[in-house]
Amino acid sequence: MNGLTHAAGGVVAGCLLIGATGTNEPLGWLMAASAAGALIPDIDTPHSRIQKYIPGAGAVVGHTLRHRGVTHSLAFTAAMYVLLTFTLPVPGVYIKAFAAGMISHLLLDSLNPMGVPWMWPLPGRFGIPLVSSSGLLEKLVIMPGMMAAALYMLWMMCKGRGYV
Repeated sequence: MNGLTHAAGGVVAGCLLIGATGTNEPLGWLMAASAAGALIPDIDTPHSRIQKYIPGAGAVVGHTLRHRGVTHSLAFTAAMYVLLTFTLPVPGVYIKAFAAGMISHLLLDSLNPMGVPWMWPLPGRFGIPLVSSSGLLEKLVIMPGMMAAALYMLWMMCKGRGYV
C-alpha cells in the first residue's frame, strides 16, 4: 500500500481507539499520532512517505533490514510501544494511537501478495493476495474507502464533541 492509504488507515484505527477508550484528548493530536504510527513500519525503505519526515532514515534502516521484515511485525509494534511509553511524557492514549496506526499498517499490507511476518522472528508471512501496492484496486477502492471512513468517523466524533 502507498503512504496515503496507510495514513488514512491509521486515522481509521485512531478513530476506533478513541471510540473504544472514550478519551477527551484533542482529536488532531490523536490522529497525528495514529497516522504517524501507520507510516513508521515503512521506515525500512528509502522510498516511503515517512522519508519526508525523517529524511535518510530509510536509506540507513533499509541497508540493515529487509523491507516488510521486522518492522512489519507485532514484535516491532510492541517494542515501539514500550520504548515510547518509557521515553515520551505524554498520556498513554497517544502511544496507543501510534500503536493502533502501526497495526493498521500491518493489516493493510496483509492484503498484498507479499504479506507480512506478523509473528517475526518466527518464520512465515501472512497475506491475502487481494491488492497490489499502488495498483488500481488500491487507488480506486482501498485508498478512497479508507479516506471516506476516516472523514466520516472524524465528522461523527467532532459532532459528538459539539465542534460542529
